[in-house]
Amino acid sequence: MGKKKDYVNNICFTFDKYFCEWNVGAIDSIKDKTLFIEECSMVPNKWMTLIYKAYTMFNIKVFMFADPNQCVPVEPGSQINYDYLTSEAINEMCGKVETLQYIEKTCRYDKQTHNMLSTFLKHGKVSAHFQAIDKKLYKNICYLNSTRIKVNPECCNQFTKGKRYVTIDFKYDNKKETYRVCKNMPILATDNIKDKEIFNTMEFVIEDIKDNKHKVNNEWFDQKVFHESFIPRFCVTVYKYQGADIKEPYNVYDVNRMDKNNYTQL
Repeated sequence: MGKKKDYVNNICFTFDKYFCEWNVGAIDSIKDKTLFIEECSMVPNKWMTLIYKAYTMFNIKVFMFADPNQCVPVEPGSQINYDYLTSEAINEMCGKVETLQYIEKTCRYDKQTHNMLSTFLKHGKVSAHFQAIDKKLYKNICYLNSTRIKVNPECCNQFTKGKRYVTIDFKYDNKKETYRVCKNMPILATDNIKDKEIFNTMEFVIEDIKDNKHKVNNEWFDQKVFHESFIPRFCVTVYKYQGADIKEPYNVYDVNRMDKNNYTQL
């Protein structure tokens, strides 16, 4: 019982699934907890500062995990790039840095992709030739938002051909995007609907359409909520796909516009 009690008292504390929604005033709740920070190289400086503050106040345990080649922290309106691996505060909190070696059978990608990625990160060039864009594929990744806006309706028109569909004006980034949609069409959540367990960037399908209502994730949504919370996901920017798994053939657009900070597409 003693070990079980110790475990409960030190159970992992989820800092927040979405950092920007965490209550800053609740820093006391981190006391006596252990923090596991995934993708720490992408954590904005304001949140890293708060974590360090909690560390100095409560002497909490902090474990951080990151790909050193990952994108820089997201600092809106700032041109400052932080290298957390050389940060005195990070070294004070973690104390020890371990670099894992590539082991193919435990990795998300094979040896060929690993070698291609290594070359890309070192030289900024891809050491491979890719097949031409296949217009029949419904999974597409792009860099430019203008490409997404162009490819998505093309795929929607192709997917709805010969089927009963409705034309919807979606609201995305405060702009209107018009698409044909039908039953079984893949869509992407663009907002958080917590009580329905739907979060931004999660993938779903339209299960049914009836009387201006749409069924998604076994829940019916009226027209306004659906139009403002989802969008067809035939083409998605590389930023939205970070951390996602793709198990079917897909196209990569705008390769010539991507640099070493956008290596996720590989």
